[in-house]
Amino acid sequence: MKERIIGALRRFAYPTAENQDDALLRDIAAELAAEGQFSRLAETPQEQQQELRRRAAATFRLVLYHYADFAVSTIDSFVQRIVQAFTRELGLPATFEVELDGDAVLQSAVALLLDKVNRDPNSALLSRSLADYALSKAEEGRSWNTLPDELVQFGRFLLSEPVHEAVEQLQKMSLQDYRRLHETLRQRKEAIEQQVQAVATRALATLDAAGVTDADLYQGKNGIIGYFTKWDERLQPDKEANSYVRATMEQDKWYSGKVKTAADKQRVDAVKSDLTDAFVELETLRATLLPDYVLVSGMMPYLFHVSLLSELSKAVDQLSRERGVVLIAEFNRRIASIVLREPVPFLYERLGERYLHLLIDEFQDTSVLQWNNLLPLVENAVSGGNLSLAVGDAKQAIYRWRGGEMEQILRLHKNETEYLYGRVADDELRRLLEDRYFTLDQALEPKNLNVNYRSAAGIIAFNNSFFEFVSKGHEGLPLVGGIYDEEFGQVGPGASQPSPSATGVGHVELLFTEDAAPARRYSPATGTYSDEPLPGLPPTHLLDYEESTLYLTLQLVEQALADGFRLQDIAVLCRRRDSSRRVAKFLKERGYPIISADSLSLEFAEVVNLLVAVFRVLNQPADTLARAEALLLVDKVVRHLPPTPARARHIAELANHEKALPFFDELRALGYDVQERETGNLGLYELTERLIGMFGLLGRNAESEYLFRFLDLTLEFSLRFGNNLNNFLAYWQQKKSSLSINAPAGRDAITITTVHKAKGLAYGVVIVPFADWSLTPHRNTLLWGRLTEEEKPVPEMPP
Repeated sequence: MKERIIGALRRFAYPTAENQDDALLRDIAAELAAEGQFSRLAETPQEQQQELRRRAAATFRLVLYHYADFAVSTIDSFVQRIVQAFTRELGLPATFEVELDGDAVLQSAVALLLDKVNRDPNSALLSRSLADYALSKAEEGRSWNTLPDELVQFGRFLLSEPVHEAVEQLQKMSLQDYRRLHETLRQRKEAIEQQVQAVATRALATLDAAGVTDADLYQGKNGIIGYFTKWDERLQPDKEANSYVRATMEQDKWYSGKVKTAADKQRVDAVKSDLTDAFVELETLRATLLPDYVLVSGMMPYLFHVSLLSELSKAVDQLSRERGVVLIAEFNRRIASIVLREPVPFLYERLGERYLHLLIDEFQDTSVLQWNNLLPLVENAVSGGNLSLAVGDAKQAIYRWRGGEMEQILRLHKNETEYLYGRVADDELRRLLEDRYFTLDQALEPKNLNVNYRSAAGIIAFNNSFFEFVSKGHEGLPLVGGIYDEEFGQVGPGASQPSPSATGVGHVELLFTEDAAPARRYSPATGTYSDEPLPGLPPTHLLDYEESTLYLTLQLVEQALADGFRLQDIAVLCRRRDSSRRVAKFLKERGYPIISADSLSLEFAEVVNLLVAVFRVLNQPADTLARAEALLLVDKVVRHLPPTPARARHIAELANHEKALPFFDELRALGYDVQERETGNLGLYELTERLIGMFGLLGRNAESEYLFRFLDLTLEFSLRFGNNLNNFLAYWQQKKSSLSINAPAGRDAITITTVHKAKGLAYGVVIVPFADWSLTPHRNTLLWGRLTEEEKPVPEMPP
C-alpha cells in the first residue's frame, strides 16, 4: 500500500507521455475547484491541474525526505509492535512467534484438557462434568464422541472479539458454580412445565368428568380440546391458539354440528366456564412464564460448554507459553488495558516513534476492540490540533463475524459517541473511554464522500435506487435508515445525482431462474425463452433450479464475450464455496479456463498429491491406499499414460502385497529409485526436493507454483516443528484445504470466487448466480447478550 500511495503521487507529480491527460487528476482538480480550494492564479482547468501537480510533487518530495516517518501498515501489524514493546508488562517472552492458526492451538488445548481428566487426580470435578455430558448425550440418543470437535468449535469464542467481554464474565464462574446453576435451571424448567401442564390436565379432566368428547365440540380435535391436549403433552412456546380456538373463546362457538339434543348442549354448557378459565390461565402463563422457559431451554444445552471455557483458556495459555507463541486474536485484548490506562507519550516512548496524524481506511471493518485501542492515539493527535481521518462505508461492513461493526462508523458520523462507551459493561473501562471521547467530540467533523470514481452512471443510479428501497422497507429500524438515507447517495465525478434511467456505460440486470424451466435459450432483453434449444439437450427437457441457474450463467458468459469482454474481465461471485465449485465444474466441462479457490488450492494439485502419496508410503509402508494412489499418479502425472484395466489390476496387486518392497521395485523398474532406506536421514525439504527432481516434476508440468508453495510449506514446518514425517502428514491433513497459491497474473480466465474475497476488486462483468440467500440467522447461531436482574430466569445467573 505504501508503494501504491507513493506511486500515485509520483504519477501525478511527474507524468509520462502516456498519462499526461490523467482522468483521475482531472476529476480531482475539478472537485477541488468546485470547493474553492485553488487560488485566483489557477483559473483555467489546465492551470488547476498544474497546481495540483505542483502540490503532488511537494508532497512526494516530503514523503521521500521523511520516508521513515510515513508509516503504512495493517492495524494487526501496528498492534503487534505495541505488544512487542510491552512484553514484560504482558508476561510474554522477549521473543515470541505470532500464531495465526487459532484452531490448531484449540485442538491441542482440547486434547490437553481431555488428557488431564485421565492423569490429574485433582480433576475429579472436571471428570464428573464430562461424564454427565456423555450421559445426557446418550439419553438423547446422540453420540458423545463428538465432544472434542464441539469443544474446539465452542472454544473459538475464546478468540472472538465480538463476544470477548461476555466470555470473560463467564470465565469467572467455577465448574462447581456451573453445576449448581445447571441444577437450578433444570428445576426452573420442570416447575414451569408442571405449572402449565397442571392447568391443561385439569381442563381435560373436567371434560372427561362431564362426558364431553371432541365430537361434541366445535371443530373437534382441531378446536379447544386439541388446544388443551397439546399443552398437556408438551410445552409449545411458539404456538398460539388457532382460529378455531379463538372463535370458541371470542365468538362463543362451542358446539359441533353433531350436537342436536338439549342434553348434549347442557353437557357442553356445564364445562364452558371451567374451560374458559383454564384457557385464560394458560394464556396468562404463556405470556409470563414461557419467555423464561424458552431462555432456559436454549441455554441448558450449552451450559456444559460454557463451564469448560475457563479450563480451556488455561490450556491455551499453557500451550502458548510452552511453544513461545501468541495468538494473533489475543493481541488487541492483551494491550487494551495498557493502551487505555498509560499516557500516550509513554506509549510512543516505548514504541520509539511518534505519530501526529492517524489515517484509518476501511473503518467499517475495524473491530470495536481495535478502535478502542487506537482511540487514545487518535485523541492525542487531535488534541494537538493535528488532522486524523477515519474513512469507511457502513454499507460494506461484511466482517461482523471478525469484530467489525457498522454501528461504530455510523455513531461516530452522527456524533453519538455516548452510545459507543455507554454499552461497555466494565465501569472503569467505560469511564476511560468516556474521557477519550470527550476530547474527540470537540474535533469530529463528519463528511460524506459522495463522489464515486470507480463506477459508471448506470451502476451508481441502481445502487442509489436499491438502497433507497431498502431504507423505506425498514422504517421501524432507524439504524438501517441511517445507513441508507439520502445523505449517503452517490454521484459520479463532476456530475449531479444520476437518475435511474441514466444512459451510458454501466448495466445492471436481475434475472430469475426456476424449477421446471424449459431447456431453451433465455433472452435477457425480453425476459422470455426463445425457441432455440440449449446445446446437447432436447427442447422438451425441463431444467431444475440448479441446472437453469448454471445454464443462465453460461449464457451470460457467452454474451459478455460476444460484447467484447475478455475472460479475465468476468467474475462469478457466490456466497457459498459449494456453489462456487458447482459453477466452476460446469464451466470447466464446457472448455472455459477458470481461476477459483479449488484451482489454486494445493489440495487439488496432482503434483502435490503425488508427493504426499509417496510421503504416506514412506511413513506407513503398509498403507495400501497410498501405494495405489502413488502408482496411479505416477502413470498420470509423470508418464502421461491413460489408465487401462490390465494396469489397474497390476497396481492393485502391488498395493495389496503384504510387503512394500514390490511397490518400490516397481518404481525402480520405471526409472524412479526412491532409495527408501535412506530417506529417514533426510529433512522434509531435502526429501521433497529429491522426489521433485527424481520424477522430473518441474520440467514436465505447468504446475511449478504449486511445487514451490509445497516446498515453502515443508521448510516452514521443519523450522517450527521439526522433520518428523508423521507429524507433517497430520499437519497437511489438517491444513490442506486452506493452502493455496496466488492467482497467476495476466492469465485469461474467468474468476470464480466468494463475495467476501471479491471485496475491493473490480471486474468488467460480474455474475452472481444462486443469489437465493436467506436473510434469517442460521438455526445454530448463538446469541450473546446481557440480562438485567429482572430478565434473569433465576437469580443465580452471572451478570
